[in-house]
Amino acid sequence: MFDDGTGPALFAGGYFNYAGATNVSHVAKWDGTAWSSLDTGTHALPGGQATVRALAVVDLGSGRALFAGGDFSGAGNVYAPNVARWDGSSWAGLGTGPPTHVDCLIGFDDGWGPALHAGGVFHPHASGGIWRWNASTWSTLDGGVSEGEEDFHFVTALASGDLDGDGGKELYLGGNFARAGLVASSGIAAWLGCGPHGAPVCLGDGSGAPCPCGNSGWPGSGCNNAVASGGASLHGRGTPSLASDTLFLDCTSLRPNVLCVVFQGDAKIGPVFDGDGLRCVGGRVRRLYAHNASDVSLTVPAFGDATLSARSAALGDPLSAGDERIYQVYYRDKSPTFCPNPPGNTWNLSSGLSVDWMP
Repeated sequence: MFDDGTGPALFAGGYFNYAGATNVSHVAKWDGTAWSSLDTGTHALPGGQATVRALAVVDLGSGRALFAGGDFSGAGNVYAPNVARWDGSSWAGLGTGPPTHVDCLIGFDDGWGPALHAGGVFHPHASGGIWRWNASTWSTLDGGVSEGEEDFHFVTALASGDLDGDGGKELYLGGNFARAGLVASSGIAAWLGCGPHGAPVCLGDGSGAPCPCGNSGWPGSGCNNAVASGGASLHGRGTPSLASDTLFLDCTSLRPNVLCVVFQGDAKIGPVFDGDGLRCVGGRVRRLYAHNASDVSLTVPAFGDATLSARSAALGDPLSAGDERIYQVYYRDKSPTFCPNPPGNTWNLSSGLSVDWMP
């Protein structure tokens, strides 16, 4: 079902030229009373056969639209190989499209924003089986799938869900393959992406507690600093798993190139005043990493660093499944006039992040 501006309607795709008595060319709309075409439908190169194998309604940031996938070279009067977008009045192509025909479509946000994901047949001269469209470019998911029976690899089903109960959805692929990326997985695999993990604490925007000098930052971004960046915001991506720790902490809107210290605690406190910011990290506190910001951002673990869980263990705080840890970033915020002591000082803190560790 999709509302293309004239009310909710049912859309159908397949290998057909007529719906009722209406010439529709592989895709049609049923409004409850009659069938109608979507412009001139989809078409193939001369001598070829077009078909629509999948339909999905996805919002990539500019409003909901209907996407059609299949085996075709164009839709309406536009070049649109294998995937096309219908906005209610006209078709649009999606760049160069996937290299081969598409069997399934789904909208999914893997932590880098909403995207259209397409599954289909592996192309011998291109990575394939599963492709991602982010509204501007196509990419494969970690090289696609491979090692299917008789060297014929494809993805025919896509679904999303939170089967591991961590609060973030995964993308599930089904088809004929024995490997997804570099991971052995026979016929079914999960794409974890870099979904957000952790609950924000110490927001610094005035919603929970005031900042030391009334220097509230942007929503959820920690207390404001001397360069008025709106505060430094801490986010998590990846998976906080003790068996396969892929958790990264990203801090943005820092003061440019300043020294930063990432620390963790096993208790959530306050918030309490600390320098020019608020601190929610308490209990057994461990200093995990010290790096200078890269311009106004910082990501840890950086190249060469131990993982978060390994670093915690090395500092005498081994993690167990179910443990909660609170993370924040100290950073230099020296200014003779901004939030002087008391109650401020020459440093500030990012917003905080509470993370529950999984097995």
